[in-house]
Amino acid sequence: MIKEQEYRESFSGVGTVTIKPFKILEDGTRQYLPITKHNLIVEAGRASLIDLLIGAKKKKLSYIRWGKGGALTFPDGDPLNPLTVNDKDVDITTFLLDKPLSPYNRVSPTEVEYTETLICDEVNDDVNEAVMLFEDDDTQERSIFARITFPTVRLTIEQGTGIEIRWVFNFSKAEENPIDFEESPIATPPADSTT
Repeated sequence: MIKEQEYRESFSGVGTVTIKPFKILEDGTRQYLPITKHNLIVEAGRASLIDLLIGAKKKKLSYIRWGKGGALTFPDGDPLNPLTVNDKDVDITTFLLDKPLSPYNRVSPTEVEYTETLICDEVNDDVNEAVMLFEDDDTQERSIFARITFPTVRLTIEQGTGIEIRWVFNFSKAEENPIDFEESPIATPPADSTT
């Protein structure tokens, strides 16, 4: 029996998001309560990456979209328990605001970081979801890249609250995964057989 190994390439992109709700104190400083989660680079986002690789479209990561459909409201559910992101998602659930992305920070050759802020003067509402959006250079059409849901943060002008989000995309892992398979033995006639 011959045993062989075959290799299949595996590539993964991981997005780490740190959501930092804050309250603006009387002296103007911010008091933070950070939460860290992984985002999901959804199917439509991965399809856009393929479009970019083959030159089918010219797109750039340009916007963050904020929303409030990422957790149920009381009494239907717990607003601090975010809903699961689905790979087939193409947008947020409930739209609040689109903001152009701030300048990125190239952390390493395969890692990029965005730090975005949303304050109560911009959205006086509950916030619990966000998506990163590509913008098409030719049509200015926006499409999803990655989505995150998080425990509801209540942004109110009276309390002077906001959210700072640090969104990191890391494509540093590429590896070959071995696959074991066995070839079927070659049939040979028994030694004492006659023809």
